[in-house]
Amino acid sequence: MGTTMKSKVCNECKVDKPFSEFNKTKDSKDGLQWKCRSCQIEIGATARREYLLEYGFNLGKEENVTDCLFKRWWKNKEGRCRFGVRKGGEGKVLEFNIEPSDIPGVKIKNIYYKPWSIAAAARKGWSSKDVKNMAVGKGKVGIKSWVAKDYPKVCSKWGIKLDYDRKNGISQYNSPSLDRKDPDKGYIPGNVRIVCQSYNMAKYNCPPDKWDVIEKQIARYILSHQQLDTNPKQMSLF
Repeated sequence: MGTTMKSKVCNECKVDKPFSEFNKTKDSKDGLQWKCRSCQIEIGATARREYLLEYGFNLGKEENVTDCLFKRWWKNKEGRCRFGVRKGGEGKVLEFNIEPSDIPGVKIKNIYYKPWSIAAAARKGWSSKDVKNMAVGKGKVGIKSWVAKDYPKVCSKWGIKLDYDRKNGISQYNSPSLDRKDPDKGYIPGNVRIVCQSYNMAKYNCPPDKWDVIEKQIARYILSHQQLDTNPKQMSLF
């Protein structure tokens, strides 16, 4: 009588392991998944860490990476814009051709971190020996990412303090918004700035020359109704 196979080779780590090391599935002949439990856990952890690093979340001191609220905001904005932002009812997709450093007031710092698994290193073409020789946070080796060293904290037009930490995923009046100076152009270098959500909503797609006039009228209206000092010197600021 032949012996019944009670082990199989994992497709990820290539190690022959007993059936008890594999989860069940209806999609294979033997009723077991192709990757062992250990590799599946590692792959899941790798994907999670890659996501956290890419979107600016803290991974702990050993990774030399800290929370970056600006990066989270930028990734959200970049994802929506690259997918396709359409201008009004024209159906025209706006050009999105900027990097964080193209925004006035933004300074970024490149960081490099070590792969945390053999699988992650292999996808980058590195051997286990290469990974061991990588120093965390030192030198330009490893997986490249970035964090913001500095970024605008107040609206560049209305001076309102910006809140990058979105509450329940909902934008507030003082949430940062990426404004196009000329609404007829896309998100390109020289045509973008960070303002507050309320400013951008008020401006919408108003042409620059017309918006300058409207903005001054709004400022005068607010000043007069707040009973502030409306002397000529103060009014000349608007």
